[in-house]
Amino acid sequence: MPSRDKPDISVVVRRNGGVALVRAVADRGHRRAEFAAAIAGGRLVRVRRGWVALPDADPMLVAAARQGVVLSCVTQARRLGLWVHDRNPGVHAAVSPGGAGGKPDSIRVHWAKPLIPRAPGVLTDPIENVLALVAECEPFERALATWESALNKGLVERQVLQNLPLRANARRLLDEASPSRMPGSRPTCGCGCGGCGFPSACRSGSRAIGWMP
Repeated sequence: MPSRDKPDISVVVRRNGGVALVRAVADRGHRRAEFAAAIAGGRLVRVRRGWVALPDADPMLVAAARQGVVLSCVTQARRLGLWVHDRNPGVHAAVSPGGAGGKPDSIRVHWAKPLIPRAPGVLTDPIENVLALVAECEPFERALATWESALNKGLVERQVLQNLPLRANARRLLDEASPSRMPGSRPTCGCGCGGCGFPSACRSGSRAIGWMP
């Protein structure tokens, strides 16, 4: 039974977004036997060595943990509700230089030093990193619409971006972005599945099919 000072192991994992590093959960006082019992009882599933998840965890986060990447660029922009061009771009993820190799060919992996350092166990990039990758990945007008969408939604402040070491493409986008201009229409999932769920994207024929569990 969880004590007053130590919540149930599944509660700790849920507070971590439903997918968590074992060591992060262990730091809250949970021992190996508790992990084994939770997995045997179906309250947790083992994602890969060092990672566990809830049975109902977001499949995209589970897949990111399994492959050792973070969701970023247009994929994370769409998840944040930003305007993204509705052509299917496949799945975009990011890995810091020097990260473990072996990433599947079925996803677009951006190997770039992040503007904002990525904390261990975090499976989604912060908005600053997302926009920086969009700036390098998307044509200018599409990237501009995504940037303006982020500014419109208040997900990032212009001053914060101005103080970052942006590359030329990102600096130009920042100079031209107008948060008062409404970019595009309601975000749509480019895979044609009618939503943003990654499993549906796979079933509809997305290039992400090789990436999902």
